[in-house]
Amino acid sequence: MREFAVKKMTDEDKPRSEAIRSALPDRGWLRRIPKIDLHVHLDGSLRPRLIWDILERNGGNPFSSLLELEKRLRVSDEVADLAGYLRIFDFVLAYLQQPDDIERAAFELAEDSSAEKIRYLEVRFSPILHLQAAPVAEIVAGALRGLKKAEETFPIRAALILSCIREKNPESSLEVVRSALHFREEGVVGIDLAGNETEFPGYPHRAAFDRAAEQGLNITIHAGEARGAASIREALEILHARRVGHGLSLTDDPALLERFVKESIPLEVCLTTNVHTKSVKSFSEHPLKFFLAGGLKVTLNTDDRLMSGITLTDEFFRAQSYLGLGKNDIGLMLRNAAEAAFLPEDEKRLFQADFLEELDPYLPIPEGTDGDRR
Repeated sequence: MREFAVKKMTDEDKPRSEAIRSALPDRGWLRRIPKIDLHVHLDGSLRPRLIWDILERNGGNPFSSLLELEKRLRVSDEVADLAGYLRIFDFVLAYLQQPDDIERAAFELAEDSSAEKIRYLEVRFSPILHLQAAPVAEIVAGALRGLKKAEETFPIRAALILSCIREKNPESSLEVVRSALHFREEGVVGIDLAGNETEFPGYPHRAAFDRAAEQGLNITIHAGEARGAASIREALEILHARRVGHGLSLTDDPALLERFVKESIPLEVCLTTNVHTKSVKSFSEHPLKFFLAGGLKVTLNTDDRLMSGITLTDEFFRAQSYLGLGKNDIGLMLRNAAEAAFLPEDEKRLFQADFLEELDPYLPIPEGTDGDRR
């Protein structure tokens, strides 16, 4: 469990103070502002009804109610670490295998995101974990169909990131990269490395990430969540990461942290799941505020909407309530996210212009800062 030297609250389960809470935007205001989510897992963000319908269709539903199923899919106090949290996914993955179900999952995630005014969504999943019923190409195509239908139905732009898995054979990562290259004109914007960071380093997958870098694929890596700063260095120096997911162990390496600042490397922070995986002790001890104050290009994201029972609105509300972040912090993180998006450059410029125009009435850039909180 990572420890970080920030002032603790007397009760970690309550906001810092009523005075701070009342001085901050309320949840309704947060829901109305346009947002971006760069780090969200498809298989961690399903509606429970989808799994229920699959169970009913297969004729083997062991649950007496949807509420009972939802409880089975949510993180509990018994989860001790990241590896324990990831085991919750095994149940979902056992059933989420058909391309049509994956299509529905992608559509519904984009619909739920749009409902809270997320304007750009990068969904990530690993097609190699869904091969019981169809080959990789059909699995990826299903997810892309769902996102495309959502774009045609709701005011949202959605893209796909394909994840390699640390504990799988490195050849499977090469297959993921081949699929990403095949579908890069259809909505796949990058690749990722996810999985059990505690027990499995990333370097065995180097060939796949070398190939991705050579072909100009965007790369983001889960690193520094359950292992030390060396895992983040590995992500940058061996696996060619352009963004890093979580990155908590940056607090252990001042030189590496300074590199993130100098090179403007985006950090995908996922506040709630870091607490649920016991990567940090409590919301009040999360280094998010420290990262912002230090000039890191921080973005705030949901990670696993189902398992952790959250929305992006919740993430911002908790960041405010437990860490005392204000409007300028929110605006900075959202502008960071727009800049860090893995969209092709011409598309990104157009999206950024539209997004920032919509954001400005809610969160204008503070005078004299040029958008820099410092």
